[in-house]
Amino acid sequence: FDKDLGSDENFQVVRGWIQDCSINHKETCPLITDNELPTRLINVGPADGSEEPRLIQPSKGEKGRYLSLSHCWGVSTIKERLTTTLATLGLRLKSIPMSLMPANFYDATVITRKLGYRYLWIDSLCIIQDSAEDWEAESQNMGNIYMNASLTIAAAGAKDSDGGMLRDDYRDNNTRNKSTSGHLKIHEGERSEIVSLEPWFSFSDKEENWYRCTVVGPLGYRGWCLQERLLSHRILYYGVRQIYWQCASSRQAADGEILPFSARTSFRSVGSEATESPDLLGLKRLHRPYNLDSSTIETRKKIRTKIYRTWHSIIFAYVNRRLTKQTDKLPALMGMARIIHELTGDTYVAGFWRKNLLVSLIW
Repeated sequence: FDKDLGSDENFQVVRGWIQDCSINHKETCPLITDNELPTRLINVGPADGSEEPRLIQPSKGEKGRYLSLSHCWGVSTIKERLTTTLATLGLRLKSIPMSLMPANFYDATVITRKLGYRYLWIDSLCIIQDSAEDWEAESQNMGNIYMNASLTIAAAGAKDSDGGMLRDDYRDNNTRNKSTSGHLKIHEGERSEIVSLEPWFSFSDKEENWYRCTVVGPLGYRGWCLQERLLSHRILYYGVRQIYWQCASSRQAADGEILPFSARTSFRSVGSEATESPDLLGLKRLHRPYNLDSSTIETRKKIRTKIYRTWHSIIFAYVNRRLTKQTDKLPALMGMARIIHELTGDTYVAGFWRKNLLVSLIW
């Protein structure tokens, strides 16, 4: 595979993943279609880069297609953090010069253009950061923003906004460990042979793979990033080493890494309390009206049990994640909680559910 993550070859791989999902995953992944657009989006301009990106404010109810970005803000060490404030909103609506963008934003803009899309959603630019009213409204809608995106771009190898995604400087960490080499004498009848043993770490502890990138990489420790992952129908991860793909029916790596059978899909984890990626969106398929209409009372109870188990799994994955602001602890769960409420009609009680409260407190 090409180690230049911005190469035409890698973009062709991405297009193949998108096409495969669109054609072969109709039962588990929704079609890529026009959805209601968020309050604000970045118009990345034409693919040839002849126009600078700019912020737009679609009409209420307007539909279209857009990509979203999942990333770690971190502390910018190169440029001043690029945000939209009440003072800069007017400027952003005119232009967002790419020369001002940190690496993650710059690369996300390039990726959006290369994949043939015009619109991109980035939280720090599409939410007015010094407006409590705007932040409250947009944070409550963030779940829908990621669910309605055609694809989420995840800057999974970047610890901050300056990390970037379209890397071309990766170096292998594969090594032969001479210090632990040895010899083994093998006897077969009257014959004997000495075999030299030299351990080969084809994948060293420092090497990146699908799990290390998507689960325990930089995004795996950020509180807000959990809902961004669980509510996105399709995710394109940019690691340090290569690109990765996730949808309900498939998890792929550009190098063809073979994942364990249980980890190749998300929908197999519906209702599981022991998974790094609870299939929250899969609950909606399980809870389709025709499934409930034709099911017995016992089956409905099982479905409800799976819903609450999935929530337990979400909380388990969430509590060890970090938040820059502790006041975000409940808001960062809101998009996921909204789905559980829609499925159960239950009352949300600060991270728990009233009808499942006793079980939750002793879980």
